[in-house]
Amino acid sequence: MVKNQRGEGCFLINILKSTTKLGESVQLVFSIAQHSRDIKLMESLVSYFECGRYESRNNKDYGEFVVTKFSDLTKIIISFFEKLLELNIKIFLILSKLQS
Repeated sequence: MVKNQRGEGCFLINILKSTTKLGESVQLVFSIAQHSRDIKLMESLVSYFECGRYESRNNKDYGEFVVTKFSDLTKIIISFFEKLLELNIKIFLILSKLQS
């Protein structure tokens, strides 16, 4: 799964017009874009993470896996990257010991 992060992926903050006192609200977004030929892969991210959605971009040759629900971002997406980081650190330590 993570190998495909070579596509365009990011966390971003949208500032939206709102009926609040300030007239604006913020929305945290996680997005991964891939060429439209990879639609099956992108749809599989929705199934794998059990959150988000696939958005096809009209008149463009790409689509995006998008997660905007705050609880999904914190409990699923960020947690996934934290676990991935821990795994990478463990692999690095093992490889360092093997080289010694």
